[in-house]
Amino acid sequence: MLVIDLVRPANDMLNLLAMMFASPAPVEYDAYVPDSPELVRDLRSVGPYRLTGYAAGDFLTMERNPVWRQETDPVRHQYVERIEVRMARAGDDEVRREIAAGAADLSWGAPVISPDRRVLDADRHLGYALNPYLVFNLRSPNERGAVRDLAVRRAVAYAVDKAAMVRFLDEMNVGTVTVTAHTAIPYGNVGHREYDRYPTPGDRGDPRRARELLAAAGYADGLTLKALYREDAPHDSIAKSYAADLTAAGITVELVFAGSADEYYRLLQNPAMAEAGAWDVTAAAWTPDWFGNNGRAYVQPMFQSNFAAGTANYGDYRNPVVDRLIARALSEPDPARAEELWHRVDRQVLEDVAIVPILACEPTIPHMTSARVRNAMPMPQIDRWLDAASIWLDPPD
Repeated sequence: MLVIDLVRPANDMLNLLAMMFASPAPVEYDAYVPDSPELVRDLRSVGPYRLTGYAAGDFLTMERNPVWRQETDPVRHQYVERIEVRMARAGDDEVRREIAAGAADLSWGAPVISPDRRVLDADRHLGYALNPYLVFNLRSPNERGAVRDLAVRRAVAYAVDKAAMVRFLDEMNVGTVTVTAHTAIPYGNVGHREYDRYPTPGDRGDPRRARELLAAAGYADGLTLKALYREDAPHDSIAKSYAADLTAAGITVELVFAGSADEYYRLLQNPAMAEAGAWDVTAAAWTPDWFGNNGRAYVQPMFQSNFAAGTANYGDYRNPVVDRLIARALSEPDPARAEELWHRVDRQVLEDVAIVPILACEPTIPHMTSARVRNAMPMPQIDRWLDAASIWLDPPD
């Protein structure tokens, strides 16, 4: 029997145990090189299906695990007898034709989108991610440390035309819903309550209000900020859009190109580069590992004091009040009181303008499936894959 002793209460313990990293593994795995043919041959399963065949780059097969018991795992199922995955370098159109013809039931890994399907809310009402939001480098020495000035950050919050950016995600045609964001914690994440601390008409921005705040901060003649961005869509379009908004409010923007996503995050998560003033502002995104009671996965990484290499608190936001609220919320046994604490964090970080929420969107892309697929549920913690333990076929094979 496994016994876990906690040093303090954790109201999200069940959520943590549901993550993949909490899956048990036999001690014998330590004798293998990770992902070696020997390990693949001897893989063991604790779920409804087990690996029964695999050739790298060619195929993967799974069949019902004979030692799995439904009574010990009521959430998952063994509806289909066998799962066959064909591996090939194929474009979306080719995969789409295979699914439409009934030669395949769904895409595995990278989702293929049905061009005529658009959902009106998050799949299964899971929740939304903040994508993008503006984050400030509060260590930057540029312009006499301008972004450390609360009035400057509030000017940016009023300047941004959020509504104009919705189309950049819509034009990607991935079938998800995107809305303008007003809160640090979006729908589906604990602590979310809809309000707007920095309202503008139609979410179109208010450059006049922004200029007033800049003047009050001593920047009546304007200032220049460095905006870090990466090349892949829609990040380049978003960067150019908010740069134009800030320019209209009296802030000159120097776009700093970071290339690929890997290069972008190597720069963004490097405290030395932040302190050197390599960037002042950037449009980042954050998707939690799970929705619901997820303050540990959503709020804590973004807003708790942490300026170590690799941090998700990219701009080194620090507020002892927020740190104490997070600590209390994580150990609060009463769900209603915990939710109130998380919401107070939301209010405080927006009062401080630690970030500027821009858009909230679904992280789960609606997949195209064959006509016989039923109960296809996305798993956001595995980057949009479908849950094979929930699918059934009608008619079956």
